[in-house]
Amino acid sequence: MVIYIRLLLIGLTVIILSFFVALNLLRKKNVIVVYQVGKVASSSVMASLRINNISAIQVHWATSCGIVNLLAEHARYGFKVPRHIINSVALNFLRSLGKRKINYLILTRFPSDRNVSAYFQNRYDSYNSLGVDVSHSVELDELYTEFLSRYKHWIPENWLVHDFCVFFNVSPEDLIQKLKQEPSFMFGSSKVVFHSINSHPNTLLGSLNQLIAEGSQLSELVHANLADDKDYSLVYNEMKARISQTAYSEQMNTVNRQFSTINEILLYKKL
Repeated sequence: MVIYIRLLLIGLTVIILSFFVALNLLRKKNVIVVYQVGKVASSSVMASLRINNISAIQVHWATSCGIVNLLAEHARYGFKVPRHIINSVALNFLRSLGKRKINYLILTRFPSDRNVSAYFQNRYDSYNSLGVDVSHSVELDELYTEFLSRYKHWIPENWLVHDFCVFFNVSPEDLIQKLKQEPSFMFGSSKVVFHSINSHPNTLLGSLNQLIAEGSQLSELVHANLADDKDYSLVYNEMKARISQTAYSEQMNTVNRQFSTINEILLYKKL
């Protein structure tokens, strides 16, 4: 019962805050939405946009189901609601209020690399989604076993199929066919640009500048929220090195088949 009351209060607060965010963005000529599953360089993109005073919001889950699931998880564990959830509701307000000029940057990454990065951030930075004790020193072997046995390795595919494709009302198969032709296209009045962060770093600027008005083009990116800058960087790199010696990458390409396919298409398009 306490959880439901907490969820209701959080939901009302998010709706109110989101409405004011949407009203502010409604007056902007162009709004960029950085929409992605997380741990795909979105923080660096957002930092680069903010420092250049370009109107943008960061969104992970945009469907009603995705937003409610996130709110329920935060209510259950008493976590502070992050800004990206408020932005998700604001985005839906914008669309319902008739805002047509919304441009989207969709970022992808090798699912194996993305999962390792997300595991460490959730365990040590954002919130402890595994419900484990993070106050004591943990050996690499323990982290490795915990990651393989308890992490939700299918999250990238789940995001693609049940959030992005639902939000834009497109099937994964049709989306893949579109991307084989061009990594950017129109959904109604909205321009959508896809980019894999596994491609050359300089190409991210080009993808981002497709969504920015002439005269405001970015010349360089600001880097933010990098794992190598965190306290856990050493063990993080050790974990990646160990996993690189296994079949985990291939397994994740199977578990996240369509997400991985899209990432590979984007890499090929950037050559």
